[in-house]
Parts: sequence; C-alpha cells; structure tokens
Amino acid sequence: MKKYPVSMGKHATLLALFLVCISTANAQIYNFKNYLPDHGFPESQVNALCQDRRGDLWIATSGRGLIRFDSHHFYQFGEEQLPADTINAIHENATGDLWIGTERGVYIYNGRSFRLFNHLSDQTITTILSDGANNTWIGTSSKGLYKYDGKTITPFRTTFRGVLDKAINCLYLDSQADLWIGTPTGVAKYNVKKFEFFTKEHGLPSDAINAVAEDQAGNLWFATKAGISRLDGKAFTNYPEISGTTEKAIHAVMTDNKNNVWCGSSAGVIKYDGKTFQRYNLARGQADAAVVCSYKDAEGNLWFGTSEGLSKLDSERFTLFPQNDQMGQRVYSIVEAISGNIMCGTSLGGTTVFDGKHYSLVNQRDGFTSSIVQCFYYSADSALWIGTQDDGVYKFSKSGTYHYTREEGFPINNITGFVVDQDQNMWIASADSGVVVTSTVNDSLRITKKYTTANGLSSNRVNAITYDGETIWLGTADAGVIRISSRGETDTFANAAAGLGRTMIHSMITDSLRRVYVATSQGIRIFDRNEVHHLTRAQGLSSNTIYSLVIDRQQNLWAGTKQGVDMIPLTGNITPESIRHFGPDEGFKGVEVYRNSTCIDRKGNIWFGTINGLVRYSPGDDQHASTPRVNITGIRLFFDRIEDTPYGDSVSAWFPIPVTLTLPYDQNNLTFSFAGVYYRNPGAVRYKWMLEGFSEDWSPALADPQAVFSNLPPGDYTFKVIACNENNVWNPEPASFTFNITPPLWQRWWFRAAAFAGVVLLIWLIFYTRLKRIQAKNRVIQERLEMEKSILELEQEAARLQMNPHFIFNCLNSIQGFISTNDPFKAKKYLAKFAKLMRLILENAREEFIPLQNEISILENYLELEKLSTPQPFDFSITCDESVDPEHIQIPPMMIQPFVENAIVHGLKKKTDPGSITVHFRLNGEVLMCTIRDNGIGRKQSAHINGETRGQHKSTAIPITQKRLEQYGTHRKVNAGIQITDLEENGRPLGTEVIVSTPYESF
Repeated sequence: MKKYPVSMGKHATLLALFLVCISTANAQIYNFKNYLPDHGFPESQVNALCQDRRGDLWIATSGRGLIRFDSHHFYQFGEEQLPADTINAIHENATGDLWIGTERGVYIYNGRSFRLFNHLSDQTITTILSDGANNTWIGTSSKGLYKYDGKTITPFRTTFRGVLDKAINCLYLDSQADLWIGTPTGVAKYNVKKFEFFTKEHGLPSDAINAVAEDQAGNLWFATKAGISRLDGKAFTNYPEISGTTEKAIHAVMTDNKNNVWCGSSAGVIKYDGKTFQRYNLARGQADAAVVCSYKDAEGNLWFGTSEGLSKLDSERFTLFPQNDQMGQRVYSIVEAISGNIMCGTSLGGTTVFDGKHYSLVNQRDGFTSSIVQCFYYSADSALWIGTQDDGVYKFSKSGTYHYTREEGFPINNITGFVVDQDQNMWIASADSGVVVTSTVNDSLRITKKYTTANGLSSNRVNAITYDGETIWLGTADAGVIRISSRGETDTFANAAAGLGRTMIHSMITDSLRRVYVATSQGIRIFDRNEVHHLTRAQGLSSNTIYSLVIDRQQNLWAGTKQGVDMIPLTGNITPESIRHFGPDEGFKGVEVYRNSTCIDRKGNIWFGTINGLVRYSPGDDQHASTPRVNITGIRLFFDRIEDTPYGDSVSAWFPIPVTLTLPYDQNNLTFSFAGVYYRNPGAVRYKWMLEGFSEDWSPALADPQAVFSNLPPGDYTFKVIACNENNVWNPEPASFTFNITPPLWQRWWFRAAAFAGVVLLIWLIFYTRLKRIQAKNRVIQERLEMEKSILELEQEAARLQMNPHFIFNCLNSIQGFISTNDPFKAKKYLAKFAKLMRLILENAREEFIPLQNEISILENYLELEKLSTPQPFDFSITCDESVDPEHIQIPPMMIQPFVENAIVHGLKKKTDPGSITVHFRLNGEVLMCTIRDNGIGRKQSAHINGETRGQHKSTAIPITQKRLEQYGTHRKVNAGIQITDLEENGRPLGTEVIVSTPYESF
C-alpha cells in the first residue's frame, strides 16, 4: 500500500491548528436550574432569599407573597395567613423566628402563625439583619434605618446628617462584626467605636450601593449602579465593564466556597475567579433574566433571584460547551491531544480543537477533511490516527500527515475504531467493510489481512473494537460480538454466553484486568475470563440502551445513555444503590451521549460527546460532603392528618407534629411523612427509617418519603429517619419522634396487677374454702369416728354393764331351783330363754342398728326371766302403733332394756301388790318414741329406800344409754333423749313414765 502524504506546508499548518487555538471564545454553560411553574414555582420576581436552620429555603417575591421550598416542593402562603403579596426582605433571627419585610411593615412568623410587628407598620421595609448583640436592624425605603433591641425600637442617627435618614438598600455584617449599610448615596461602616461613610469621592464607581459581600481574604465587594468594586481595607478597585452589556449596574454580589465572586446584573450572572470575569446566561427562552438578589445556602449551592423567578447553580461538576460557529452541536468523538487540548469530531465536520477557553475548527479549508470524524487514536509513537465517516483515515506523525482512502486504494472509508495488538499491528474497524489489519514499514501502511463476510466474519458492520492482550473483540451492528484469536480464528462464542444473539453493539472497552465491557441495547455485558456478568435496569441502570463506556481513575465505569450518564463503581458489589445517574436534573445538560464519544484527560476530567455539545465532568467539583437535612413533616392517623384529630391539639412549630402524642390502643395505624432537604440533587435522596420499640433494623434505602405502620401493639415507640445524598453518604443524626400507644384497660400494669392479685386471691379463697371444707369434713369425720368410737365403747360397756348382776344371779338361782325341785321342764324352758337373751345381747351389741323386732325380742325374754326371778308378781305388755313396722325399722341396740330394768328394780320390786309394765312404740318425725310406764312406787320413795340400802348394786346403764342417745342425736341432728315423768294422783304416787326418743332408720 502506498502512502499518500499531505504537503509539508499543509502538514505544518494542521499541526499548528491542532496545537494552538486561535479562534472563537467559548460560552460554557454551567448547571443552572431554573424553577418554572412546571416545578410548582409561581412565575414572579424574587426579591430576597433566606435558608432557615431546618434547611428550608424561604423566598420573598413580588406579587406571590412568601414561598417555602424544601428542595422537593414549593409551599405558598396565602393572604389569609400573610396579608402581603410583595415581600422585599426575609431574615431568621437568633431564636429561629422569621422577620419578613413587606410594603406594610414587618411580620414575624414563629412557625405557627404570623403577627404584625408593633412598629413601622406604615413603612416599606427593604432589608432586615441581626447583629451579634441580638439587635435587629430594619431598613426602610424612605425613613432610614431602625434598631430593635428586643424591647424598644429607635431610629439610627449619626453625626453624618441625612446619610441614613432616607432609603436603605442593603445591610451586611462582615467577619469583624462591622455593619455595612448600603444606600443610594453611599455606603456606611458602623461599629460601636466608629462610623464611616464612603461615596464616589472615596473611590466607589457609584454612590448607589445595592449589595455587599466579603471574600475569604477579608476584601469587601460592593455591587453598585456602575459596576462592582473591591475594598481591600485601604483602597477601592473598580470593575465597571464586567456586565458585558451597556447596562453596568450590579444588583447582587456574593462569594462561593472557592472564593469566586459572583455578581448579578440585568444581563445575567458574572463570575470572577480572581483573574478573569466570565458571564453565564440564566436565559428563559430568548432573553436573559435580570438578577435581583443572590444567596449561598449551607450546601454551597448558589441561588439567584431574578426578575422572572428562581435559578440555582449547584456546582461546576458538569460544564456544557454548546455549539457555535467553530463547534458543532453534536459531538461524535473526543481525544486529548499531546498538547492538552481537547479535539472533537462534531456535526460541523473536521475537528474542533478546544484549549479550555477557545474553539478552533480545522476542516477542508485548512487542508483537512470536511467529513465527520468518528474516532481518534494515539499510537505508541505519538502518531495521531483519525477515522472519518466517509473520508478514510488520517495519520499525523512527526514525519508527516498521511491520508488513506478507498479512492486511493485503501479498502475502507467509514472508520469506527483503532486498536494495536501485541505485534504492533494496527486493526482498523469499519462501519460497513469489516476490519483491516495493517502494519507500518518506513511510514508505509501495509495491509496484512482483511476480515469480512467473504472470509468468515459474521457481519461487516463493526461499530466498536477492543483488544484484551490476546484476543481482538468486535462489536457489530447486527451480529453481536465477534472474537478473533491471535491465530486469526473468528468465533461468536461470546454471543451465546452473554445471550446477545444479533444484538446491536455500540461500544467496547477493556480494563487493566483484561475484562471486556460491552455496551449494547440490552444493557452492559462484562466478560471476565469465562464468566459473563449482566448489568441492566434491574441492577440499577437508568436505561438498557448504552452508547458509550469509559473507566475513570477511581475505577468507576461511566455508561452513556439516552437520558444522561450512569456511574457504576467497579470496586465492591454493584447494587442499585451504588449506581449514580446524572441527567438534566443532576446538571448533565448534554442529555444523550454518542457511542464511543468519551475521553479522560490527564487531569482526570471526563469528556462526553452529546447531542447538545461537549460536556466536561470535573471530579474535584463533585466531592460533596453535605448530606440531606431530614425533617419529619407530618403524621397521619389512619387517613386523617394528626392535627385534625383529637390527638393533635398541641402541634409543634414549623411542622404539624404533636409536641407529645399518646394514642389509645385502637388508634394504631400511623403514616409518617418526611423530607430530606438536599438542593444539590433532590432526586437522588434516599431514606432509611426504623421504629424503635417495633423493630431495631433500618429499612432498605427507598425514595418514598413516607413510612406506614399498621396495627401497632401498645407500647413506647421512637420513629427515626435518615437520608443520603447521591454519593450514598448518610446524615449521622436521624430525625426522630417519640410517641406512645396505651394498652387497653385489661393490658395495663395496674389492671394486670389487680387481676393477678384477684386471681391469686380467688385461688387462695378457693383453696382456703376447699381447705375449710376439707377441714370441716375431716372434723365431721373425726367427730363421727370419735362418736362411733364412743358409741362402740359405750355399747361395749353397755354390753358388760347393762345386765344387773343380781338379775343374772337370780335367773340362774331360779333355774337351779327348778332343777332342785325336780322340775326339769321349767328349768330347760327358762334356761333356753336365758341363753337366747344372752345370745341376742351379744349378737346385737356388734351392730350399730338392729331391727326393732330384735329389740322387742330382747325385752320379751328379759321380762319373762325377770318375772321368774322376782318375788313380786307383775305383768307386762309390748305394743306398736300401726305406723310402726318392727320388721322394717332399725334402732340402736339395747336402748330400751335399761329403762325397763330400771322400772322393775326401782318401781315394782318395792311394791307389795302386783305390778304392771307397758312398753309402746310410735313414730314422731325423725325419731322413734318408746313410752315405758309402770305402776311402781315412784322415784321419790325408791330414792328413799335406796338411800337406806346403799350397799346394793348401782346401775350405770342409764347414764351410758343417755350419753349414747345424746351422741346419736348430735350425729344425726335429731332430738334424741329421755323424758321422765312421775305419775301421781292427789300426792299419791302411781308409778313412772319414761319416754325414750331414739333415731331410727327405715329399710
């Protein structure tokens, strides 16, 4: 292949153009965000700005009143809250109250309500400021300056008559606690020791002072009607021409964190970096907005209140360099030249060279090409290779400039990429003609091989090419990925492994570990040896269509998409939370990135070619340590706002949050709303929350600014929420709210204690009652046992004692008498009766109850034997009522015999005439009554006789029987006992009647 050198004259010219820019200055665009009605901001002039300690931005407007902004939403206060639609000043004092300057005096807002300040209600307030001594300074439009010390307000007067008696434009407190007072006639400096007044005569460009600011060196900057002026402590230095227009007035001035000075004019914003001034547009449509005021917030963002609304510059991390006559709107390729200039292939054709300030277009007029440049490549010998869309390859080296085209015999014209393999062969990819392998010998480009569909390549449409140290990788438009080994063999193995098929490939790169990254219309594929990793929207990408890839010095993979760029950290695990997206809201104004159109310069800046121009990302301006300020903004109880319920009657200031919240057990569905105030990138804010008392774990990072809790059990709770910025840096101190849900009556401690005590008492009572019952039962059993024992003992004793020994001896003597008189019949008869009597007594003595018939048999045998042994004759009879069945009634044994015996011994034996005994049984309720009646001598005469014969046997059967009856009566709870009646007639004894009441049983 022959070489086609460009003439040496043109070669020198081209080199000079590539090295030095000699053309148009750029008009770079920084990340200004204009808030429009679409964002919720009403279109109006912004007069003043103030950020409170909660992070909210307060905006004073003309015609729209007061507006609060929390970085997510705008909240406008209506006339029913603040009866003023034009506000000129706003200031937060030491106690956190907002002082609001209006055309009808000052209003003070404490977070709950507005109240009119008692003074200056007829004045138009222009500015408000607090000093270190807790004085509040108030400037008016026509009545001068006032000082309020917390109790009284006084007009501020000086020895300079008239200088502070009328309009006050601005107030500023510098680092030395000096108060600067800007007026239409000059600027005053005041402290407790000294008052100074400066005018045009002292070096100011104008007497009209609109704003004051101080830089980090202590210099004072004054915005005047005739430009900006700097006071270094000794003299004024004026900059009257910085506005860039015939209008020289500067309305606002402030400094940023880098000590740049920012000025607001009717033609936009001007930045002074200590050396040069640069003007920035705040255009809304065709005209620039006039800047009325400026403000730097706690994050370092710069705010500008304009005649048309509100604008913000959050940082200079992204800078857009838009089109002009030397720079096309669409940027297709980028490279950093050896000189440090940035070279771009744009829609204007040729190459635009940019030195940071100026553009220079090099094209066919300079002996170069008019074709679109699609790729750049620096080879090891510092030669610059340029691939064009339809004009082949250009090579710029020390020896000359060379042009290779199809017309001159070079096989490809539409160039998409260059790589050099380990043998120093140059591989050149084409969008329509496959790949050409070349080598350079003595500045001659020699084609060593060509890969097309004719010799095994699956597609000629190669969009991207890369080299991993062993294998050439091709990304095609219609056949996925093709690999070419060091032996020249091609395969499409990667397609099957990655599931690409015939997917379009847009870009390919290789990292230092020889991993290959492929940008496709189905996300990103990462080939790591024999492993393939997929990155798609599911893993956190903002889009599956990826156009360009580049890896920065921090090992972040940048992916260009239709909606901006994604930054993917390659160190550690890739999660949706770790991937950062930059779109228009984040400052990336380029929107869509072209394929293969990225570059990292020697300073670490990343350059992107986009549909809107050239974009530069400066990592140093993206090191943002500020984190969101989190506020809990509201609580809902079920579906009602907490302040609309009976439990929200004592809400705190600024947000409708109860000071204390105690809820009953059935009011337990709560929704917490919160906001992470972060103006730099509010869309990137993520939240984590926890509810102590319910769970000790933080929630996953979520974008939703609310947390819902349902069916919370009674208890003490603390809700906590934190937020992170786009760098996943979380604020260290959570916002928190503590509340309590009371248990129902039956779950309260005192109720549980009382219930427990009641249960214990009930158990004790049951136990005690049971114990008492058992004890009572045991007593009854014991008493019964004792009674039964007593009865048994008495019965045994009765069995031993109830038969009078004299009766027994007499019976035996009588029987012996019958035997002596040789009357064996009577002897046997009475001996049989005596034996039967003894047997009945002994048998029945073992039983507790015996049939009444047995008792009657004992009585009959006993009486028959008594008649035999007693010398005095007597008769007897034993009868029963018809209701008494002797066979079915039982009574205790030997209850009647002792009384019958007593009637014979003490009644009939002392009687001289025949006696009589009757025994009668009848029922009376629960007892059987036995009436024993004799016609003996009576108890008195018997006692008299017994007194004279003390030696006779004294019977104990009666007392024993009486005790038995008493015990039976007690045991059976019946009226058992003995009733004795002496029978008399006119004082003459007729006998004795004994009634024995004994318990009985029926069977």
